[in-house]
Amino acid sequence: MSERLLLAEHFITNHGQPAARTLEALPADVAGGVIDAISDPLSVTALKAMLPYHAARCLLAIGPESAARYLAVLPVGEAAAILRHTDPEARKKLVDLLPRQKAVRVALILGYPQSLVGAWIDPITLTLPITATVGDAKTRVANEGYEYDTIFVVDDGNRLRGAVSLVLLLLRSRDDVSLSTLIRRTPDAVRASTTLERAADAKGWSQNDLLPVTDRDDRFIGVIRFAELRRALQKPAIAQRAAERGDNLMGITEACYLGLADLLATTLADNRDGASPS
Repeated sequence: MSERLLLAEHFITNHGQPAARTLEALPADVAGGVIDAISDPLSVTALKAMLPYHAARCLLAIGPESAARYLAVLPVGEAAAILRHTDPEARKKLVDLLPRQKAVRVALILGYPQSLVGAWIDPITLTLPITATVGDAKTRVANEGYEYDTIFVVDDGNRLRGAVSLVLLLLRSRDDVSLSTLIRRTPDAVRASTTLERAADAKGWSQNDLLPVTDRDDRFIGVIRFAELRRALQKPAIAQRAAERGDNLMGITEACYLGLADLLATTLADNRDGASPS
């Protein structure tokens, strides 16, 4: 192993959060190359410490087989959080490459019905850590070619702490200033398990054309645009009939995801063990 990789491994081992912030600030192909070159345990350590959006960019850059190898080792919730920040085609390919039990559990967590907000979000949404400086933020925005005026700021648990205007960020002259000095309050987030009809009544739409979306643990998973919400509401009634069940059913379903996955896995194992040899 080269001296540079040994130094990278030492940095990740002893300074996990600063190392994650450094990787996030690099172009995705460069950061992905580092993650794929170091030892697998440390690769997983780095991915767990990174914000899900940036971890997803790195995994997409290194190819599906290598990406699936790391996702298979990550805890189910963290693997799902990263996969939410990939497009549907890439997500399906990666899930299909996971071990069967892991794939079932991840797919269940990701599987919001079309009648709910979670099925219509844009998950590929740049997030910035609250610990970043203005200079760090400018670098990430430049690397990503970000398309929205609002950039969401999160803590290490990927929970929303506020938002920053892209214009204000770019006009700020001192790069060493903490990003937290530019943060403004975000409009109230919409839960991914909210029905489309209820989301359409959110107060935040009066002054915003997009709203942040969080999961049931209040973690940021993307945004929903008002135009996309209107398009979703115009879909045929098959989704609307499911919407009439309300959020409570979805909350119960989400709470049962992991238990259901375990039940499915156990049933599959029992069927294999009890099958007669051919």
